[in-house]
Amino acid sequence: MIISKLKMHARIDDLVALRRLLPSNDFGCESALMTTKWFGYRFMSPVEAMNEFVRIYNVRLHRFLRFNADIEIAERVQGVRPGIPSKRSSVFTQLWRARQRADTLAVPYDILFDFGFEFASRRKRRWTPLPHQVFATETNHEVWCDKFVEFAEAHLDLYVRRLELPHYRMEHFRGLPAQEQFREVMNSELTFSLSTAVGFQARVAE
Repeated sequence: MIISKLKMHARIDDLVALRRLLPSNDFGCESALMTTKWFGYRFMSPVEAMNEFVRIYNVRLHRFLRFNADIEIAERVQGVRPGIPSKRSSVFTQLWRARQRADTLAVPYDILFDFGFEFASRRKRRWTPLPHQVFATETNHEVWCDKFVEFAEAHLDLYVRRLELPHYRMEHFRGLPAQEQFREVMNSELTFSLSTAVGFQARVAE
């Protein structure tokens, strides 16, 4: 069984809570994102993916600051507060939409944030971008996309090799879209083309 009954009930509870926190139009694309997000996140619920998105942002933010700014600054920076708020919050809605945009790119969140911080620093920004600021904008869309694909392709193979989830083992194979696509990646000598991500890059600047 891919998902236990206990976990399924927890996901239902999360969805009920989210219905009170987010506008209804922020749920429509979740089913489509299940076929575009990174393989390691495809069996996560949207809430689980959101928690992972925030956790990785904070980890990579502190790492970037330690190596590129100052250790004391890195220790003082709190990053993004994890968890689901008890009432509607514009910050949470902004984070949710940023996570959805990240899931169109078919890469681990680590790659997106590492690239986003590096891209911003090279453009002489005096602050590290927030999660919703690591994407392309109307003014830098073309160069951002070119550099992002180059950066991701240089790092993605390592993440594919490290990916170990029970969902992708032969004994759990059920012919699910995520499992089928992962099998194709394995059959292509562990190389993953970013062509699908490039196809979604038109959304990045929206």
